[in-house]
Amino acid sequence: MNPLVSRAAAEERAPPSADATLVGLLLARFDDAADRPAIVDGQADGAAAWTWADLAAAAVLCAERLEAAGLRRGDRVVHLGPHTPDWIVFDLACLLAGIVHVPLHADATVAEHRGQTAWLAPRGIACSGPRSGRWRPLAAAGAIVVDLSVAVPAGTASTALLAEGRSAASARQGFVRDSLLRRVGDCDPEACCTIVLSSGATGEPHGVMHSQRAIAVNAAAAAAPFLDDPRDVRLSWLPCSHLLARTGDLGTALVRGGCLNVVTDRRRVLDACRTLPPTVILGVPAFFERLESAARAGRIADLAAALGGRVRACISGGGPLRDRTAEFFAARGLPLVQGYGLAEAGPVVALATPRNVRPGATGAPLAGVEVRIDERPGSRGQLLVRTPCRALGVLSPHDGRVQEPACADGWLETGDLVEFVDGQLRITGRLRDTLVLATGVKVPPAAVERALGEDEAIAQVCVVGDGAGIVAIVVPEPACVRAALARMGVRVFSRRAALEHPRLLAWMARRIDRRQRSLPKAWRVRRVVLADRAFDAAHGETTASLKPKRDVIAAHFADRPGATVPPVAQAPRPAIGNRRPWLAACLWHGGPGGFAAAAAAAERPLAAAVEAVLERAEQEIVRLREDGALYGPAPGQPGSAAPLDDPPPPLTGTFSPAAEVALGQAGLWGLAVPEAFGGSGCTMGELARAITRLAANVPTAAGMLAVHSSIGAVSALTAFGTPAQQARHLPGLAVGSPLSIFGATEPDAGCDLGRVRTVIERHDGRLRISGTKMFITGATYGRLVKVLAQHDGRPAVALVRLPEADTPHFRLRRYALHPLRHAHNAALEFAGLEIDEADLLDPATGGADDAMRIVWHGLDRGRATLAAQAAGTLRLLLGQARAHALRRSTWGRPIGTRQLVQGRLARIAAAAVACDAMAAWAAAAIDGGMHAESEAIAAKVLASTCVREAAIDALGVHGGRAFLVGHPLGDSLHDHFAVSVYEGESDLLGLALFKGLAKRNPAAEAGRDQAGLRRVAGWLAWRAAGAARAWSSADASILDGRLRGHARLARRLLAEQALGIDRAIRRHGRGLAERQLDVGAMSARVRELAGVLAVAHAADATAHDGATLAGDCWCRLALARSRGVRLTEADHATLAALGRGLAEGSVDLPPAGA
Repeated sequence: MNPLVSRAAAEERAPPSADATLVGLLLARFDDAADRPAIVDGQADGAAAWTWADLAAAAVLCAERLEAAGLRRGDRVVHLGPHTPDWIVFDLACLLAGIVHVPLHADATVAEHRGQTAWLAPRGIACSGPRSGRWRPLAAAGAIVVDLSVAVPAGTASTALLAEGRSAASARQGFVRDSLLRRVGDCDPEACCTIVLSSGATGEPHGVMHSQRAIAVNAAAAAAPFLDDPRDVRLSWLPCSHLLARTGDLGTALVRGGCLNVVTDRRRVLDACRTLPPTVILGVPAFFERLESAARAGRIADLAAALGGRVRACISGGGPLRDRTAEFFAARGLPLVQGYGLAEAGPVVALATPRNVRPGATGAPLAGVEVRIDERPGSRGQLLVRTPCRALGVLSPHDGRVQEPACADGWLETGDLVEFVDGQLRITGRLRDTLVLATGVKVPPAAVERALGEDEAIAQVCVVGDGAGIVAIVVPEPACVRAALARMGVRVFSRRAALEHPRLLAWMARRIDRRQRSLPKAWRVRRVVLADRAFDAAHGETTASLKPKRDVIAAHFADRPGATVPPVAQAPRPAIGNRRPWLAACLWHGGPGGFAAAAAAAERPLAAAVEAVLERAEQEIVRLREDGALYGPAPGQPGSAAPLDDPPPPLTGTFSPAAEVALGQAGLWGLAVPEAFGGSGCTMGELARAITRLAANVPTAAGMLAVHSSIGAVSALTAFGTPAQQARHLPGLAVGSPLSIFGATEPDAGCDLGRVRTVIERHDGRLRISGTKMFITGATYGRLVKVLAQHDGRPAVALVRLPEADTPHFRLRRYALHPLRHAHNAALEFAGLEIDEADLLDPATGGADDAMRIVWHGLDRGRATLAAQAAGTLRLLLGQARAHALRRSTWGRPIGTRQLVQGRLARIAAAAVACDAMAAWAAAAIDGGMHAESEAIAAKVLASTCVREAAIDALGVHGGRAFLVGHPLGDSLHDHFAVSVYEGESDLLGLALFKGLAKRNPAAEAGRDQAGLRRVAGWLAWRAAGAARAWSSADASILDGRLRGHARLARRLLAEQALGIDRAIRRHGRGLAERQLDVGAMSARVRELAGVLAVAHAADATAHDGATLAGDCWCRLALARSRGVRLTEADHATLAALGRGLAEGSVDLPPAGA
């Protein structure tokens, strides 16, 4: 008998309303939807369908059969049967008869069924579905046995009960309705109607008791946000023995009168979708992740079409959903949202919809559900729930006794840790699920698993503690493993050998290292092990809802061979005395070139202080944009808008003073200022990544930060300023009060800084500056200018604070420019402006031109930041071009589906990865303390070329629209060409690069300190070692076979180029300086090959599939240019694959500055 009686005597109850009980809802559907389909067996021949009248009649007949067997209202009946239409009939029959339905999970073992039946102590045993005899071991003495199973062919669903119902619905319609009415009247809405087996997070199933009212109210509340339509078809593949499916599928169908497409064989889900396309799909995360995996691997060509082409919502519950899975579905027009609940709460507590979805959030609480966060010390952060759908009780699996659900003052204790995001719940972990390390650090494993699980190469992950640190046991995605092994050129003869191969383990370790950057350092994984099969309940490794049992998984897998997750990369620090530039050493002596070290440094997480500043700055940018305060008003508006559905936005003016102040308060302008003076003290590598990240969002702000921090006053003061100068200027520069700029160029002095005519002279004992500086980026009143001038007949660098307005001694002269529409750019006219003698910077070397060291120091950093800014700019160009390619159609197809456009997208993406790599390489050389002129020049010239060519590619995508005023490409087109001039015109810099390399020629170096014969002998030894220089073990660390092959070819070509340059030097001597076309071509080849090496190492180190593919494309393009050959068919195929993936959304690049 039912151990939990109703809260009121039956004779004292008012008749329940139709929506208060599940049987009342069934009666309502019999009355208003009798002829509409209720159940479809989508896997049967001919897609057998039954109406609501058929279903109700079948349930009535089955209820009478149960009563005839001797079962009475309140009796418990254990039910064993697979998910079939007849299972649903049996559930409804129990509701009509008032029998407590206790469904067992069909996929559990016989031993588990036997143990559960023992403590459930049922009055009856029922079996439905195909005849198997599995119920016989469950039968206890005195138990009533109801065998509803039928003999059907293997793989066929059981629908015998529905067949009986169809006959009764037509022949005995009056009897069916009368029976329904009577049973609705007899129903006690508050009595226990079902006991659901739930394992929760413990893995040990317990019985959760629910009433009809609780389930009906929960189903109605869950259906309301989705605006379910009676014509909806729900894909019912999740067994209704799970309360999530019974409420979310069957319950909502009863509420709305929709149709259930019942999937009896999970292996044939897509067949069922073809037979009767669903509009709503409910499932657990693993279900959607498998579909994602199949689509990524190409086994499902069009996911939306494979699911029937009518899906308007997918709902995931029962566990955390990966953000990447939701994004993958959304990109294919399949909104995938999450819900949250637990069996004791009805089960649904919160539910997101496609209208309010937030990444990682599970939606807002349902109507009538109250939630709050526990503040008690021992359970702080736990989610507490108060709901009208709370379970009546919980049956203990130990003694079968009924207990109250865990409550605190009427609030249900969920055991889940939570935070609120825009009114929605985000589950962050479990209260009791904590790993305690030997250091005493407590780690929430769910948070770590959630971060790692976002990687598409990870199918399942379980983290466990080994005392000293965290171990990740990973089940990799097979398709990703096969692709990785192929790319790395690894051949193995068994799955186990593949998963224990050092290269594959290193590949996975790199991916994990990237994914866990957002985690606190103490939580990060230190070791990874690859499992050769999925974790499952059959091996005791998960609960029925796929929650991991850590101890079991650790026992099965943790002792297998693994790999140490790469430690935080340190910036390269060359040994004292080893100051030979990387590029020269690589060219002339086959040195490593610093490429691997730079790639490793670029993968280091940003310092916490730097990351915090960027996050604050990004929040301020969002606020300023929303308030319309990021830019000032445009000086003048053009005519009427173009006659387009999507005309360009109105023009805006220069970056606003309010934005400068807000970003200064966020700490952005102080990123490169030492911490002692109020800044963040970031490295050059961190500054470059910050600029890239900012350039992909607000290019003007990125340019201002680059100027301020590199060629402006910040780097000069940090490196050359006296303590007094630093104390006077750096605190203000840290908050952008003032911002600093660089004043070198003049009307008659550009790259040739020796022609500078601005002078600093002493008059009446005071220093005054006179002259004109032109094309000064960021020039406006109040700035601090680092000025290059002549003082006492030699170069000097002074810090000059510009007045707040024109004066007799200073004038800010503005003029019209095509580029830099959002930035200040003006001429500075000095006419005896007084400056403080204490603001002259002293490089303290004593040479005649020693002040130029300050200029070159800043220019090297400016060139590196220009490459970094280019990496962000290219991402903007790519995003804009891709968006237009998807919107714009010609001849009936979006232009993004055409290979010509895809090729353009691919080249832009490849260029972005190249700029990432070169900026990181130049920055690492600077952080390494060496003279990095060659590396900075190579990065700047390559980046400026990339931006210029990408602008042309983007123009080919946008077409004539780009010339409309206000179009983002057209308005910035001159900027994309102007980068070739900034910090030195690119072709002239190419000559300077060659000059610097030629000075390091072995013969030239030897000639400085060796006698003639010894110099010749040294040169001959260098020539003899030419073959050895073509090979470097420094490239062996590259895991990807294609990138490794590109790097090896680049080394060989560099060795050949070194010989060619040596021949040219010996042949032409000093006359080579006049052969600028030849010199430029040789310099370009060296630059291209250095780019190949930088990209090969950097793209491989990211462990990001999109970066690897884009890096492969860049290397192919650069190698073809350096060799003077056309692209091959294979090269074109690789470009096409990248472009297609970008257009379709299956390939992306790492986030800017990541």
